[in-house]
Amino acid sequence: MPRTSEETPVLELDNPLAARILANPEAAVFLKPFMCGPTTVKAAAEHFKLPLQAMHYRVGQMLQAGLLEVKGIAARRGRAIKYYQATARAFRVSPRLIPPGLWSV
Repeated sequence: MPRTSEETPVLELDNPLAARILANPEAAVFLKPFMCGPTTVKAAAEHFKLPLQAMHYRVGQMLQAGLLEVKGIAARRGRAIKYYQATARAFRVSPRLIPPGLWSV
């Protein structure tokens, strides 16, 4: 049985960057580790077998787009570790924001 919007809150996004990320499967996949709960950039990078810098860039883009938020910070010697989580379990983006080149036939 499909989940209703009452069971899975849907976040309405009106951000062109969010639309580009979510409409592109090659970019949207990087949101997946953050959908289940707070995760670090390092853990996500290891999940995808990516260099830390590449994942850090993706996280920065998703933060800017409103797809991720900082859920916690763990203090340690040196730089603190941030835990990121998706801002919703489901997203809805206006089709008018999706670049024409990303529409599939």
